[in-house]
Amino acid sequence: MTFVDGFYLIDETGSLTNTQFRDVEDRLTVRLDCTMNRPERAVVMLTVSGGTESHLVSAPGQPDFHGTIAPDAVLDYGAKGIALGSVQFGRNCMLMEKYLRRSGSSSSHCRKFIGSDGMEYKWQAGTDGHEWSLTNAAGYHVADYTRSDVLIPGRRTSCLSICGTWIHLSVEIIASLTIMRHITHYRL
Repeated sequence: MTFVDGFYLIDETGSLTNTQFRDVEDRLTVRLDCTMNRPERAVVMLTVSGGTESHLVSAPGQPDFHGTIAPDAVLDYGAKGIALGSVQFGRNCMLMEKYLRRSGSSSSHCRKFIGSDGMEYKWQAGTDGHEWSLTNAAGYHVADYTRSDVLIPGRRTSCLSICGTWIHLSVEIIASLTIMRHITHYRL
């Protein structure tokens, strides 16, 4: 058996609304599904499922009263699916602008959030050859997001690497990364 220090999640599409992040060792998959795309809003649901291995990092979502799996996070974008709306984890809902706050300068390429563990995390664009890098308040490296054509020859893919210590925050990391990429894509 091969052991990897951390999780390497491959995102083959790079889409902001319909994709999945799959761990190379099949321990974790996080799906992003656009469930509503109307002129007034767009809704993207993040759902976690484990891999085929016995060492799952997260239990799959539990079915609700109607037998459907509840999402682990919901990104609800405003006008035309472009404006920042709200983000929801479980029953906790807040405005994206409050969840992912600008850090320091007025640049939208550096934002921070408070994780469910009570710690502060900060996304920064373009450091050390990565498209995005995430650190905690103490300056420890938490995750990177990189676009590359190395993983699958002839196809532009993306890789999100999360240090093993912070895998319990995988949904929050992917949700906040998706919002950061959305902000950059639409120049918000």
